[in-house]
Amino acid sequence: MLLFTYYGHAAFALNNAKRKLLFDPFFTGNPAATTAADVITCNYILVSHGHGDHLGDTAHIAQKTGATVIGCPAPSATRSPGSRPPPAGGRGPRASARRPSGRTDGPARPSPAP
Repeated sequence: MLLFTYYGHAAFALNNAKRKLLFDPFFTGNPAATTAADVITCNYILVSHGHGDHLGDTAHIAQKTGATVIGCPAPSATRSPGSRPPPAGGRGPRASARRPSGRTDGPARPSPAP
């Protein structure tokens, strides 16, 4: 049986008889947290992205429990050497949409109004 535990904000765990997966462990400084980071146990920690309200207590819990941390790389780690970061609020190179021509090799340009 799979047990779901919600800890507040985006933090939750999935637990079966063999493994416990902890997601976005933001406990310290989280007014919605239902427990403290010091009492958490897990085998794996999955982090959706690097914002503090998702990364939270990842390092502390991983050190304490020996859990394996799984997450996506920082945006700077996915850019090509020499490339510039996307403009604030803009679309990055990986946020491309299908162009009217059907190509998907870059950001879509708006179609001219009819």
